[in-house]
Amino acid sequence: MVENDLLKQTAHTLTHNEFDWLIIDLIDERFNIFVSDKEEVFTLSPEFSNNCIFDKPGRVLIPNSDEFLERWKKGWDNFIDLAKKHQFLHKIILNKVFWTNQTSSGGKVVSDLYQSWIDENNRWLKELYSYIEKTSGIKILEYPQELFKADSDHKWGLQPYHYAKPLYLYFLDYIGRLKTYQKALENNIVYTDYLPLGFDTLPIKRKNDSVYQPLIFQGGEQDCIVSIDIAFAANKMAGEKDLLHTLRYEPEQSEWYSEQKYAHSDFEEIGYFKYIGTQPYTVYNREIKFRIPANTRAFFSIQEFYPKGKNVILEVEINKVDK
Repeated sequence: MVENDLLKQTAHTLTHNEFDWLIIDLIDERFNIFVSDKEEVFTLSPEFSNNCIFDKPGRVLIPNSDEFLERWKKGWDNFIDLAKKHQFLHKIILNKVFWTNQTSSGGKVVSDLYQSWIDENNRWLKELYSYIEKTSGIKILEYPQELFKADSDHKWGLQPYHYAKPLYLYFLDYIGRLKTYQKALENNIVYTDYLPLGFDTLPIKRKNDSVYQPLIFQGGEQDCIVSIDIAFAANKMAGEKDLLHTLRYEPEQSEWYSEQKYAHSDFEEIGYFKYIGTQPYTVYNREIKFRIPANTRAFFSIQEFYPKGKNVILEVEINKVDK
């Protein structure tokens, strides 16, 4: 880890190796960083301090300081840009954990005198999590509050971030469910808990399509909003309403169509729809948003509507918006 930090190998590692999931854990953001006068930056971790000697002019930045946060945000943005460029954004999972002063045996990690130490670190984590959630569009694993309990017998010792086994088992169960969601994609079923996702294309239902399967979004335990960002390309013959997208709920949620301003078609196979503002002779983006009630399936399709020209889909990003 120290060598990786000093030689800045993370980007190369991520772009030259295959992996199923990339887990982001921010517990170690509690360490100071050093910035030399030549803008060399590295982490002052215990491993570094115990194994390395350096004599460079520079300054130490502590977590929760303004400069630390600004540098951290820039680094995070660069990481997300890398993930988008190399198409592994959908593989990233934020492990959203917090420090705790409770142990699984009913005791405390530290006395009440040091509770502020735990609270301060949790405030710092919340600030970092907030920035990630607003800017990144990655998967987020949140835990029930009762799982934040420290293990007195943890192999690395009692600490506010060394948890009891139930939390780790919850994590493993989540990874197992992601494998199930991944398998469901083969049948065009998208679990909202599996978002975000990226696709090279989506099917467009043509007039004479005999075999066609829409995307089926399976809602989770809470209502959510799905955002579908699509890059289209059109030839010079395309009109302004060549495409529309359709929506159908199962079980039926009739009041949700009118609330979201969906129109009802006279054609049964279309159902409820909205036009997509197509543009001739250009590449353009459109964002489609719709609500999915808890434990409900939403059938989504893109269909041609008496097209004047041809539209194709170049790229698709699907995200979940909780609010």
